[in-house]
Amino acid sequence: MTFTITGDRPAGQGNSYYDMGGLVDWDYLIGLIDFPAEAYGSPTFDLNPNGDQLYFNVFLYNDPTIMNEIVLFQFREDDNGDGSFTESSEDLYAVEFTDLEAGWQHISVKYSDLNNLINGQPAVPNGNGVHNPDKLHQISVLMLADPATGYSQVLMDYLIFTENEPLRP
Repeated sequence: MTFTITGDRPAGQGNSYYDMGGLVDWDYLIGLIDFPAEAYGSPTFDLNPNGDQLYFNVFLYNDPTIMNEIVLFQFREDDNGDGSFTESSEDLYAVEFTDLEAGWQHISVKYSDLNNLINGQPAVPNGNGVHNPDKLHQISVLMLADPATGYSQVLMDYLIFTENEPLRP
């Protein structure tokens, strides 16, 4: 398994990127990275409250020999403002990427377009059902692959939120 910062090839932005890869032959989950807002000094991220005006951006790189990648980004909101996330009563939105083209790709998603996903399928959120970026408590990145398909890898770079429009690299 590889979950490390490296710069072995040109990055999507800057000089380094995150290399996520591995093989788990009994489960889809290869690895997980959590970005809690409290690591940045607050129980929630300092973001625009309007989900229609906020974009999540990331660069993802897929090697042309890899055909089984699944990258899932999860966005957990603290709807009740208690400083934590409770899955049974608060919103968890997500976006999943599969079948990526070869090379670096800039991906941008409007926050209000995120869905609650259960096993990759849209579902009703457990919280207030309102996209509240200013209540975002934690972002999780899951590197997944079907265990029957072998080794998988994706490079990730420059996770950033922008207001009013997607990132213009």
